[in-house]
Amino acid sequence: MTKEDSARVLIVFATWHGQTERIAHKLAASARRRGYATEVQSSEDAWSRQDLACFDRVVVCAGVHMQEHHREAETFVTTHLATLESRPSAFVSVSLAAGAPAGTSDRVGIERVVNAFLDQTSWSPEKVILAAGALHYTQYGFLTRWFMRRISAKHGGPTDTSRDHEMTDWALLERDAASFFPEVTRSEPTSLAAGT
Repeated sequence: MTKEDSARVLIVFATWHGQTERIAHKLAASARRRGYATEVQSSEDAWSRQDLACFDRVVVCAGVHMQEHHREAETFVTTHLATLESRPSAFVSVSLAAGAPAGTSDRVGIERVVNAFLDQTSWSPEKVILAAGALHYTQYGFLTRWFMRRISAKHGGPTDTSRDHEMTDWALLERDAASFFPEVTRSEPTSLAAGT
């Protein structure tokens, strides 16, 4: 692949507690290592953009809360559906259930949530990635912390509410990124936005 082929990537994220944003930046770093110029932006800021046609690939990362993806991600996708459908795009769904083994009720449930999002938005991304998120106990209110601890305990997960617990499998995410970002020949990988 040459420098001119799919060299610009926009990665959009919609997050509640920050893990989805962290995943977006990890994907950007992976894309840069493969020769892409990347830009990472929140869906709240990105939905009104008029220049998406300048990007060769677009990735949308959305956190899940109460069986629904972040509304800002849905707004971004529906607003820019034509652009997303006209080039390689990927959807990254971030949830604790994404870390469950294939075939389990949790995994089947989150796959159903992902399919509902894609049906609602009429989007058919080239790639769908399910990424495990994090338990942000220290950021939850009392009731949410109690509820999340109970769910985690039920599934054998972390129950120490004095700290947060990252569940993301970074090695798996890197493999998923490699399959979506084929190598690009560039003299020097660059970032299109400071801090990405």
